[in-house]
Amino acid sequence: MRGRDSNLRVLVLTAAVVAGAGDASAASPPGMTATPLQPGETLQGTQPPLAPARPLPTDPYLRRVTTEAMADLAGRLSLPVERIDFVEFRPVLWPNRGLGCPRPGMIYPQVQEDGYLIRLRAGKREFHYHGSGSRPPFLCEAGG
Repeated sequence: MRGRDSNLRVLVLTAAVVAGAGDASAASPPGMTATPLQPGETLQGTQPPLAPARPLPTDPYLRRVTTEAMADLAGRLSLPVERIDFVEFRPVLWPNRGLGCPRPGMIYPQVQEDGYLIRLRAGKREFHYHGSGSRPPFLCEAGG
């Protein structure tokens, strides 16, 4: 019996929402308006907060490789470089010469290599650039 009452409530609420679908305020409490989801958005949890943009590194080498990565990303996205946010530069000990972003079919010497990770943001998307002293920064599109 309890399940039947629950089903009836769902049916009545669904009918009420459908009846007021033409007017968002009809289904919303007073003072609030419904905001439709954008294509691809879900109600499954919330996105993690975006890391704040930071000033560029002061060290000349770190600043150079970071601005190289920012210029590359701006070119790829056809955006002015001013729209690219610097999020983080961090030193990394990569496990091999693939620098944490192996390409399919490639075999890399299994030698650890000192390098770095540069995190950049354009809009709400974050991009990772990997590099080392012997290799300039490159976009790691494998999600690394």
